[in-house]
Amino acid sequence: MAPLIRATILAEHRITACGITAHCPYQLARRLIAAGHDPTLPMETAWPDGRPSLRFANLAAAAQWCVRESPGDGPRLVRFRPPPQARAAATIAARAVFPALPL
Repeated sequence: MAPLIRATILAEHRITACGITAHCPYQLARRLIAAGHDPTLPMETAWPDGRPSLRFANLAAAAQWCVRESPGDGPRLVRFRPPPQARAAATIAARAVFPALPL
């Protein structure tokens, strides 16, 4: 049986696994990957009493999503986009490594 990351929902907007806490399972997946966990590992979320909630085929699949909420639409699942400052830092780093590429 392949290893599985088990995450526990602590309360509304709090989830934890492997000593890492986040606001939602999607953010938790990104934090686990950033901490060095294998992005191909599956992740399962459950309530404190053990009732299952969500299951993801792998961390990478979960990490590409986030929940956006607006007054008119309410919460919805959308593709994750890093904040502008993170995108700018990635562009600067990419230009340092590949100066000839148009970004």
